[in-house]
Amino acid sequence: MRRSSQNHHPVDLAGVLVLAFLAATVMALLLLGAIEYAYRRLGIGEGALLTLLWLSLFGGLVNVPLVRLAGRARPGIDEIVIFGVRYRLPTLRRDTPTVLAVNVGGALIPTGLSAYLVIKDDIWWQALIGVLVVASVVHAAARPVADVGIVVPGLVSPVLAAGSARSSLPPPPPPPPPQSPTRPAAWAR
Repeated sequence: MRRSSQNHHPVDLAGVLVLAFLAATVMALLLLGAIEYAYRRLGIGEGALLTLLWLSLFGGLVNVPLVRLAGRARPGIDEIVIFGVRYRLPTLRRDTPTVLAVNVGGALIPTGLSAYLVIKDDIWWQALIGVLVVASVVHAAARPVADVGIVVPGLVSPVLAAGSARSSLPPPPPPPPPQSPTRPAAWAR
């Protein structure tokens, strides 16, 4: 019996160690208050912060299937042996179907949070321009990989999103004019 390619552990020991390091880093940031500070700046309370964080973490385990795409038919050759004689027969092999799915923790929850912030802060045009820029560059960088799917270099999306968000901020206010040094009342005599 042939083992299915779906029946293997997706993360090896090095991957587990990297994930453990990332989990420890997230916990350290939570303890230091960095994540809470970022969410507070966004206008999200502490209760909603923890709820969103846990939903994102556990939602990463859930994929919602959208479409099942049929596999392509490929010509192949099978060999059979009858009474010691080997025969080569042309066959038509069908690839396994592809399931197009959306990850809850990595797509739906961040999209909902982004929609909330766009509505709350009334930044429709800035968000639209940012999405168009990031989507076009990521589309250009994406490559299909057999038996994996569509892959994008890991830092392309977050760096583009951060740069797009930074460039859409209003310019900072000018610094206040320097004040003339004032003398204490004791020096005025």
